[in-house]
Amino acid sequence: MEITWLNLALLRDMSRNLIQEIPQKAGLGMPHLSIALFSSTNHRGLAFTTFQNMANLTILSLQNSHIYTICDQAFKELGTLTDLNLSKNKIKDISNMTFYGLYSLKTMNLKDNMIEQVPESALEGLISLQHLNLDNNRFKSINENICFGSRRLKILSINENYIKHANFGALRECLISLNTLLLQKNMISFLNVTSLSNMYALRTLNLRNNPISDISPDAFTVFSNAQVLLISQEKSNERALSALKKLQRLYINPSHVDSAYTFSQNPLLSWIIITNAQNTSFTIKRTRFEGLINLKRLFLEMNKLSVIREKTFVGLNRLLELQWSGTSLGPDNFKYAESPIIVGLLCSHCGIREIKPEHFQKLQTIQALSLLVEITRVGKGLLIKQLILTSCYLEVGYDSLVEK
Repeated sequence: MEITWLNLALLRDMSRNLIQEIPQKAGLGMPHLSIALFSSTNHRGLAFTTFQNMANLTILSLQNSHIYTICDQAFKELGTLTDLNLSKNKIKDISNMTFYGLYSLKTMNLKDNMIEQVPESALEGLISLQHLNLDNNRFKSINENICFGSRRLKILSINENYIKHANFGALRECLISLNTLLLQKNMISFLNVTSLSNMYALRTLNLRNNPISDISPDAFTVFSNAQVLLISQEKSNERALSALKKLQRLYINPSHVDSAYTFSQNPLLSWIIITNAQNTSFTIKRTRFEGLINLKRLFLEMNKLSVIREKTFVGLNRLLELQWSGTSLGPDNFKYAESPIIVGLLCSHCGIREIKPEHFQKLQTIQALSLLVEITRVGKGLLIKQLILTSCYLEVGYDSLVEK
């Protein structure tokens, strides 16, 4: 019998305790073993003989195994390993030889440990590495040589750390192929042209939940091929964002949107998500979205929206969905919301009490209306294909509202 899969996750010994360690010859007699899951053990340390006789292993999970130390060359026998999960352990130190021999590794997860730094050349031998997860560790900065030798790295995730200075343009080696950089929930407060220099291959950048107070106008000039940007901003940064001509999805939360702010500078936008505005109320007017012929979804939740101007959505011929939950917009605002193809409206906690047919009469193709509000009355004559009303107290039945 050829054993190719071994799962010791949550397996307990006869004393009802977690398995203390992986047996030194765990792979003996299983030369075809390709998947090994040792999660939730109590291993504490990995020796250089731990994975002997597992030469064909491709997936190894040691998640939540109370690992504190990893001996140099502990994985040297695992030349075929493609996926290594070391998340939720107690790892503090990594040496230049920790990951020696993992030349086939494509994905490595070091999330939820206590690592403060990855030394130079520690990843040098990981020539196939494409996805590195360093979330929720103790990084205050990133060594400029962290990616040395990892020229195929596509996704670098460093969310929930303590990084203050964004100088990721210094990550020379991995910038050749890096297309996704995730830096959510750090301590970055300033961005300038050197922060993202040389990142010509980068397509997705997540800077949400950083205390960014200043973005220089030229900060994104070398990030001009970006397609997805997630960011938090304490003040409007229209000049900086204007460099992102290829941007397709923009998420700003928390946000600050000036009265004159326009998104037409990013003509390829298909998604706009602007939530939790920190500034005073602003209106939805045509000039904000003029020229966005590719816009399909517009989310304006938890903002201080109060007015939709006439002909706001004229020209947005692909707009399919609009969400305005948690705002002060009422249905009366949509009397002027002309749109040829918008099919979905969603709002919760909007303070709406009554819906009349004329409220949405200019939204000619609306098919779905989802409202999580305390509505007491829906006027007869409102005919749509799908009506979702939650937490409502209606005086009329659904049958009179849904189109046959």
